[in-house]
Amino acid sequence: MNAKIRIKVSNDKMSASLLVGRPNEDYLVTMEEILDAIDKEGIKFGIDTDRIQAAVDNQSFLAEIPCAKGVPSTPGKDGTLKFAVPIKRELKPRIKDDGSVDYFDLGLINEIDEGRLLCRRTRPVPGIDGMDVFGNIVPYAPGYYPEFPMGEGTQISSIDDTKLVAANNGYINFENDIISVPKVFKLNSDVNVSTGNIKFRGDIVINGSVREGFCVISGGNITINGAVEGAKIIAAGNVIISQGFTGMSQGSIYSGGNIKCRYMQNMTAKCAGSIETEYALHSILYAQNEIVATSGRGTIAGGITCTCGNVTTKNLGADTYVQTKIIIDDLPQNFWDPNYEPNEEDMINDDSVEIKEEMNIPMSANPQVVAKDRAFPGIRIQIGLRFYELENELKCTKFRLENNDISATPIF
Repeated sequence: MNAKIRIKVSNDKMSASLLVGRPNEDYLVTMEEILDAIDKEGIKFGIDTDRIQAAVDNQSFLAEIPCAKGVPSTPGKDGTLKFAVPIKRELKPRIKDDGSVDYFDLGLINEIDEGRLLCRRTRPVPGIDGMDVFGNIVPYAPGYYPEFPMGEGTQISSIDDTKLVAANNGYINFENDIISVPKVFKLNSDVNVSTGNIKFRGDIVINGSVREGFCVISGGNITINGAVEGAKIIAAGNVIISQGFTGMSQGSIYSGGNIKCRYMQNMTAKCAGSIETEYALHSILYAQNEIVATSGRGTIAGGITCTCGNVTTKNLGADTYVQTKIIIDDLPQNFWDPNYEPNEEDMINDDSVEIKEEMNIPMSANPQVVAKDRAFPGIRIQIGLRFYELENELKCTKFRLENNDISATPIF
């Protein structure tokens, strides 16, 4: 009678063991018997001949004997992500070249150019295949190729898929573990000491107010859904201020497009387009196209209003007879430059009719000043080289050049 040999293989086929039953105490189990049983089971890899031989030599078969062991696979290593730009910014005052500190510039916006590298990822490192006791290959688990945390305004490089780049000009925004490059900068708070000045080459939307002494500069449009107090607003495009502007005699707006502001008080506004407001009080307004104040209170009173086009309002001046100057004339070519500080002498010259050489933005043909409701004494109107001063209150009146002089005629 031969020995009874039973082979046990683990569920994952990575190990095997044997149990040997001898027919009697005098029976000697041989190595050949055991190896033959292992071969018949189909086990081909990782056979532990040394351990089997030791059991045969000692005829020690009372316990289960490990007889084969596979080699487990080595998993691949995951790829990694590494940001090429700072994703968290510490707001702190800027140190100027002369060593002084600019407490209004906190570096809130981190601008970036189209095509610039945002994030890089490494490819996963391959692992090593294993083998079970039957000689079958055990594939390794591949490493993870990480997904980019892609947001608005980002794209994977068409040349190298390990690189995430900016798809457009904008600024770096990292929120909820997503990196994005928005074209429009949105601020959901006031512009104040916690934000510093705002400067961005694209459009700016401020869902708050701009406080005294601060500056907002945009290479596009600026929309402020609050009020402005004694601040400076500069935009290459349009400016919209929903709750109005109190200049405190120091605030100003420059716009390369149009300005729309609910009210304008004690401030300066210059634009290469048109100005639209409900009322302007004691302000200096310069607009290349036209100035309109016909909604709401519809008033222009005090200050200087200058344009190449028409001026249209409900009420011109006030019943307090506040001095109000309306000028329709050529404008200096550089009047809209934010660094150009206009003064009244650029537009008014009572003693001379010569036109200065720098005044080469021509006024419109047949311009007029229209007061749809009332025009009060204290108004001084200039159209071209002609002047008109109101001595009495007029209603529903338009002022325009006729026969080389300014006429005041009713609106029909």
